Amino acid sequence: MNLRKASERAFKSLLRVFPGLFGIMILISLFNTFVPANFFKIYFHGSFLGPLLGALAGSVATGSPAINYLFSGDLIHQGFPLLTVTAFMLAWGTVGIVQLPAEMRYLGKKFALARNLSAFVFSLIAAFLTIFLLSL
Repeated sequence: MNLRKASERAFKSLLRVFPGLFGIMILISLFNTFVPANFFKIYFHGSFLGPLLGALAGSVATGSPAINYLFSGDLIHQGFPLLTVTAFMLAWGTVGIVQLPAEMRYLGKKFALARNLSAFVFSLIAAFLTIFLLSL
């Protein structure tokens, strides 16, 4: 296949995916606009359900990894438990609830749901293992 045909296919594929990506960007913008800045501190600080809540928050949070690290570092600086912040970071990077509709459309419903569920569970397991190993 020559470069021209490959470029045409890639462009057509991008055009098919663009409406879904645009919708995801709108949902992300709405979430970031309507969720108050102190949301995480009010609901997750000092809770025995912290890791679960952190993973749930990370599942719906979106942004670049650099923002994840900065935000998580700020949460630790504010006194959030390391276990909660670790679960949040891992879920942020692996689970994508906001992107789920597009993922189901392009990768299949069963696969997308299984991937997100397993990523959520493993983010909790990895957070607990991380904290356990750090405590040795």
